Amino acid sequence: MSPSTTHSFEVSAVEYSSEKFRADEATLQVPVPSHIVARTRGANEGIEMNFLGHSPRTAEPTFVDNDGSSTIGEVETESRKEWLAVIVCGLCLFLSGWQDSSLGPLIPTIQKHYNLTFTVVSVLFVSGCLGFMLAAILNIYLSERLGFGSLIFLGGYSKQALSYVPAFPFPVMALAFVTKGFGIGLQDALANGFVGALRNDPSTKMGIIHSFYGAGALISPIVATQFAYHPHWSYHYIIPLGIASLNLVLLFSTFGFHTQEELLGPMQPTDAAEAGGKGRKYQQVFGSWAVQIMAAFSLLYVGAETTLGGWIVTFVVEERGGRATAGYVSSGFYGGLMLGRISLIWLNQKVGERRVVYAYLLLAIGLEVTVWMLPNLIGNAVAFALIGVLMGAIVPKWLLMGSMGWIASVGQAGGAFFPFLTGTLIQKYGVRVLQPILVALLGGMLLSWALIPSSTKRRGD
Repeated sequence: MSPSTTHSFEVSAVEYSSEKFRADEATLQVPVPSHIVARTRGANEGIEMNFLGHSPRTAEPTFVDNDGSSTIGEVETESRKEWLAVIVCGLCLFLSGWQDSSLGPLIPTIQKHYNLTFTVVSVLFVSGCLGFMLAAILNIYLSERLGFGSLIFLGGYSKQALSYVPAFPFPVMALAFVTKGFGIGLQDALANGFVGALRNDPSTKMGIIHSFYGAGALISPIVATQFAYHPHWSYHYIIPLGIASLNLVLLFSTFGFHTQEELLGPMQPTDAAEAGGKGRKYQQVFGSWAVQIMAAFSLLYVGAETTLGGWIVTFVVEERGGRATAGYVSSGFYGGLMLGRISLIWLNQKVGERRVVYAYLLLAIGLEVTVWMLPNLIGNAVAFALIGVLMGAIVPKWLLMGSMGWIASVGQAGGAFFPFLTGTLIQKYGVRVLQPILVALLGGMLLSWALIPSSTKRRGD
C-alpha cells in the first residue's frame, strides 16, 4: 500500500456519532494513518452484503483507492455472491411470471374439463388474489418471527401447491390457487425488498429480476399451449413443479434460514417519518390525495393487464377461431410487456414520464379499438403484442418497484375484481365484451394519470 494513496473505509452514521468516533485525538488509543479517511454512510444508502460477503464484526474493512479499484478484501467474491442472490431472487419472479400467465391459455380447457360457466371459472382469479392479499397482510408479522430466509423458502414451497392438485375437484384447485397466490405474494415482496436493499446499483438489479418475471410470463403460455388440447393437460404443472423445486434448493443454499439483517447488516431509520409511529404512517398514506389516485391507477393498470392476459385466449378462440395457436397470442402479449419495460426506458427518460404515458395510453386505446373492429387473427395478434409493449412501458417506477404496500395491494385487488367482472359479463353477453371493457380500463388509466399531481409524476421520472 503506497503511503501517498488515500484510502477510505465506511462506517454507518450511527457508529460515526458514537463515543468511539467522537473521542478527542488525545484519547484515541490507535493513531489513524494520514492516508486513511472515514466516510459516514447514511442509513438510506444501501448496505453491502454482510453474510454473503463478510461480517463487519469479524472482517477488516474493505479499502478503496481513489480510482475505485479494490486493493484489500474479497470484493470480487462478494460481488459474485451478490449476483448469485440476485439471480435466485430473479428465479422467484420467473416462477411468479410463469404461474401468472399460464392460466389464460388453460381457461378453455379447465372450463371444458370441469364443465364450468365463465363466471365460475373466473373464481380462479379471485382465489389467486386472496392468497396474494393474505401474504401482504401477514408478510411483516411473519418476517419478524421467521426471518427472511425461512419466509422466502416458505413462499417457494407454497407455490408448489398448484402442481399437486391439477385435475382434482374444482374447489380443491381453487384452494390451491389461494396457496399459490400466497407464495407469490411472499416471494415477490421479499425478493423486491432484498434486492432494493443492496448497496451496488439496486435499481439496475431490480430491473433485472423484473425481466425474469417477464421471461417466465413469455415462456409459460407457449408451454401451456402444448398441453391445452392434450388429454392429460394437467401434466403442464409438472414443469413449474420442477422449477419450484430447483428454486427451493437455490434459496436454501444461498440464504439458508438467515434474517435479512444477518445477510445485509442492520438498517437504521433515517428520518422522522420512518422512525415515527404506525398511526402517523397510516395517516400519511390514507390522507394523501396523490397516494389514493396512484392506487386507483394501480387498480386499473393491474386490472387491465390481468384481464387481457387472462381472457385473451378465450377471445381468440371464440371470436377469431384461433384454436391451437391461441396460446401464442397470449405469449406475444406478455413478451411485449417484457420488451416494453426494457426497450423503452430511454424514451421515457428523454421525453419524460408524465408526457410519454399519455402517448402510450392513447396508442393502446387505438390498438384495442382496432382489435374490437377488425376481425383478423394475425392483425389482432400483432395488436395485442404492441399493446403489451405499450403497457410494459407505461408502468411508473413507483408501481414497478412496489415501493408502497397500499398501492400494490390495491393493484392486486384490481387483478381479481376486473377479470372476475369480465367473466361474469362474458357469461351473459359473450366474449366480445372483452374489448369494450379494456378500452374503458385504459380510459380510466388516462383519467387517473391526469389527476396525479405533477410533482409526483416528476419524482417517478
